[in-house]
Amino acid sequence: MLSGFCNALKSARVTGLFVFDRACCRGVFLFLAYGVFLSIGIAQGVISSFLFFIAKDQQQTIKILGLSILLLCMGNFKYLLQVFSYYSIDDAVFVPLHNILFLCPMAYFYVNSLLLPKFKLDKNQIYHFFPGALFLIYDLIAFILIFAVDGLDNKMDLASQLYYFQINSVEAYIVVGSSLYYFYLSVLKLIEYKVVMNVLKFDNTHPVYSWIRSVFIWTFFLIMFHFYNILLEPFGRYSSVDVLRWQMFYMYVAAFIYYLGFMGYRLTSSNFSSSKASLESMSKKIHTLDVIKIKEQLIKKLEIEKIYLNPTLSIVEFALELGVTSENLSFVINHEFGLSFRDLLNSYRINEAKLRLQQIPLSKQSILAVSLDSGFNSQASFYRAFKKFEGKTPKQYVANYG
Repeated sequence: MLSGFCNALKSARVTGLFVFDRACCRGVFLFLAYGVFLSIGIAQGVISSFLFFIAKDQQQTIKILGLSILLLCMGNFKYLLQVFSYYSIDDAVFVPLHNILFLCPMAYFYVNSLLLPKFKLDKNQIYHFFPGALFLIYDLIAFILIFAVDGLDNKMDLASQLYYFQINSVEAYIVVGSSLYYFYLSVLKLIEYKVVMNVLKFDNTHPVYSWIRSVFIWTFFLIMFHFYNILLEPFGRYSSVDVLRWQMFYMYVAAFIYYLGFMGYRLTSSNFSSSKASLESMSKKIHTLDVIKIKEQLIKKLEIEKIYLNPTLSIVEFALELGVTSENLSFVINHEFGLSFRDLLNSYRINEAKLRLQQIPLSKQSILAVSLDSGFNSQASFYRAFKKFEGKTPKQYVANYG
């Protein structure tokens, strides 16, 4: 996708749309507002990242934000290399700087570092970066091999032999999927956080929530913008409209970099840190203050409303029904019932199934019907749970009961 703009420029020169020579074009382009805007965004992002890395505050939150901004800067810098030919256009196409697959999980971990008091980025999360690492290794190898070849035609021939552009197209679609996946996970975390705020009587002006909400809005439009360009690229590749779309996209990225750098640096102040700490400390108190209330609401939902009959019920959905966080709900279930969330639901579902097996003989109903009517999503999961809780299969239970 990045090479499209360069090919469009070359095509324009051939057809006479550019009457200036190469040196003149460079001079004109370098002083265009577009180039200046991108350059300022990159410079500001690099400076902000450096300040975050050397900050006295050693919280991982700041370091992760700095690294995320730096990854965005690298993508925009590669685009500048291609557009303005700081190096040869032919080689700039292959510079391995556009590593957005690292950015997707990094953004998710940034949200976690803000919302979870004990979150720590360590080797246990390294598998999130495997896809990005694989593509980066390939890009590095391809760049080294192609850089050693002279002539545009020879470079393109070698790139074709290495399936360079096909693999980069695959990477672009994976980036879209990865962005949507990690954005979804981040939204779930924010929903949990919002519930905590409601319980603690915080409003939407709380610094942490306001900051994350703003970043989410920027990120959502960034993902949609990128998705839109990827979908339309095959229909207008190398055209002036295609170039304009990507120009607008990278201008948006530059603005996002500036926003993250400027606002992120402001929010590293002591006021933001103290607000974050106060919310964390107060949310911990819910575990002891509302245990009885949460347990009563939980039993009501299970025994009266029979919410366990929903086969797709998740702990996040259940927590939202009760108006608590999934962490607090899990805490109550573990300490008050001695079970996991899934086992608690299955215990009620098994009791429901036993009642149905006692009331209606198997000659008039199937095991599958009993399992589905009791809240299980399959007969296999019903058999496993029944064996776990009763020590026998449903048919053995019916035989013994009869």
